Amino acid sequence: FSQTKKSDANSDRTITEIPVSHQNVSSLKGFPVTPFRDTLFFVYNKIGSFNAENRANAITSRIVLLYEDPFFKKDSLKLSKSDFGVDIVYNSDFVVMSVTDLDGKTIGSSNFDLAQKNLAIIQKTVLFQKENNDVESWLKRIGLVLLLISLIVVIVFAINKLFRWLRFFLIKRQERYFSGLKIKESYVFSPERHLEFVLKIVSLARIVVLIFTFYISLPAIFSVFPETEAYATTLLKWIFSPAKTALMGFLDFLPNLISILVIVTLFRYLLKAIKFFVDEIQKGQIKIEGFYSDWAKPTFNIIKVLIYAFMIIIIFPYLPGSNSPIFQGVSVFVGVLFSLGSSNAIANMIAGLVITYMRPFKIGDFIKIGD
Repeated sequence: FSQTKKSDANSDRTITEIPVSHQNVSSLKGFPVTPFRDTLFFVYNKIGSFNAENRANAITSRIVLLYEDPFFKKDSLKLSKSDFGVDIVYNSDFVVMSVTDLDGKTIGSSNFDLAQKNLAIIQKTVLFQKENNDVESWLKRIGLVLLLISLIVVIVFAINKLFRWLRFFLIKRQERYFSGLKIKESYVFSPERHLEFVLKIVSLARIVVLIFTFYISLPAIFSVFPETEAYATTLLKWIFSPAKTALMGFLDFLPNLISILVIVTLFRYLLKAIKFFVDEIQKGQIKIEGFYSDWAKPTFNIIKVLIYAFMIIIIFPYLPGSNSPIFQGVSVFVGVLFSLGSSNAIANMIAGLVITYMRPFKIGDFIKIGD
């Protein structure tokens, strides 16, 4: 407490005032006054047995009654002194709320200044709601909704026409753009199947674009009416919050992606350099004592597998979610499945390596297997 001394002009005595310190608003729980979903102000203190929550609810219901009064005039709301402090009164007899000294001290103001502030907020809010909910405003909103629906219909029509033109364009130029997938002399993916696959992708893209258009149009329609404006914000959050999270995740992953690309590029050129020497050894241009030329290709395959395995080990920490227990558990599970399912294949590989490097026979020999 701070003490200040003031001299009384009419006497010689000294008056010592000890002002009450303001309460910390953050230490009190405030209850919002929300007659029209938006918070107008908070109530922190009780009056007698009337706690802060009951006060907030009562003030909310009384403001709603003001809005429902067809003859409401903002000048009919006035301030009036009472035993509790200052009242906000409508038509001289209807008390909307009371502002006590403790209410003013809680926010660091006088009860009269706080009452004036709340009076202005109530007047502005009630008038705003009446102006936005009269017949003329509703007719404007309905006209705007009809205009938006007409615009959506035009957009949907344009999207359908665009995708129809794209389908016709692809079908007309089938021979030019769709040659299928061919390995040697056999078609794995015929031109007809190639065209059919692309047309299905186009149809799927059309459905996605239409759904996105309808989804974006709903918040635009909901935002026209105050009663549904909150739903518009919710719908937008549903689509933009995940999109923002995905975008930020991708931006955070960019440094790791660049590191992965650099690692892959280095290992790729390392394999090319090794393959050059392997080809020279296989052709007999480079000779190494004790190393036969027919060992070159299988040795290169072994080295390639080991290099790819080493590259994956280096890249693994840069992958998104690699530190999560779920990612690690799935990796171990896949590894166990691969080990159990490839035991016979590994045995055959070891046998092939033994035959290759032990050289029990070579190209040109006649061999007998079984009978």
